[in-house]
Amino acid sequence: MSNEGEDESSISRIFVIQNIIKMLPTSFQRNLTDPTTLTISQLNLEAKNEKSFEEFERDEEEKIEAGTFLWDLSVIPEQSQFLESQNLVFILHWTMHSSRLLEVSLGILSNMCNVERLCIKIYENDMNGESLLNTLVNLTLSCNDSLALGEAFRLFSTRLYQREVLGEEQTIQKVLLRDEMSRRILEILEGNTNEILLERVATAFSFLFYSPNREVDKPEIIVDICGAVLELLKSYMISLNPINEGTAEIIIQWIEFMADQFSQFLIVWKSNLSILLVLSSSFSNEDVPSRIKHLSLGAIVSVLACDLDQVAPLLSEDNEFIQRLSDYIQYSDYDLEENLSNLNSILKSRSAEPIVADAIKTIESK
Repeated sequence: MSNEGEDESSISRIFVIQNIIKMLPTSFQRNLTDPTTLTISQLNLEAKNEKSFEEFERDEEEKIEAGTFLWDLSVIPEQSQFLESQNLVFILHWTMHSSRLLEVSLGILSNMCNVERLCIKIYENDMNGESLLNTLVNLTLSCNDSLALGEAFRLFSTRLYQREVLGEEQTIQKVLLRDEMSRRILEILEGNTNEILLERVATAFSFLFYSPNREVDKPEIIVDICGAVLELLKSYMISLNPINEGTAEIIIQWIEFMADQFSQFLIVWKSNLSILLVLSSSFSNEDVPSRIKHLSLGAIVSVLACDLDQVAPLLSEDNEFIQRLSDYIQYSDYDLEENLSNLNSILKSRSAEPIVADAIKTIESK
């Protein structure tokens, strides 16, 4: 893209425009620039014809190369603003005709939407009479390419992050939780093994709840999705697959946040017992990274505090959960002071049970 050490913000804007034009069908690459202002006119892009779409098959490699350059460039906020001023959002609509071009186009849009002002503007614009949000939904429902889907869910996450700024708090939530999208998310979580895609789906879904006491209109819709997420975490705790450490961390932090802040936590998680067993299983696998184990302890404390009565069976004699917990507390190298203080207070209400009393002794001696 540029020579090593070169300031990317100094790249010739003429060169940038040349790469934007390369994203269009060849028949549209004529007379698109105003030589006095160096801007690409949208007026010349209004018409569509079948021949234009056929051209993509002949020059796709060149478009991918140009798009990749623009994708890298769009990481810089100032460059993103320039790309938007050149009607790139409108132009990208023409590029979504193959998996690779779709991935590149959505990647560019995600970077551009990281700029708050641009995010608002981009989502307000129509793409061929259709909002970007609806375009995203339709692409997610129809696309089977993991890399392109990963960029789609990264764009969903950006939109969720900006939702309060955009003043449409409920719109994006309703879109992601409507029946067909919920089924699609569940399908990806249960059947896909691409680490990047799974991480981005988990991130987008977790963003739905990252606000104190957030509620959803139909919490029962996400019960199956929560179950699928927990199965992914369970598999990771056993074999470190199919998700990576970063995705496991996202899921654990999401569980902890929901237990602390989400008023419908007990509705969407059918069994807190299952959550605690999955989280504590990290303690008995020496291959699980120590940070994941430490995060798991924090989530366990939050879940126990959320509804101790429901998880009381886990605190009975000879239960593996308490034994795992005691062993981890005894041998962990992490500073557990805050978690142990909270855990001690919670467990003391069940201290009459011998194994719990032993766990308390372990905590107090730590």
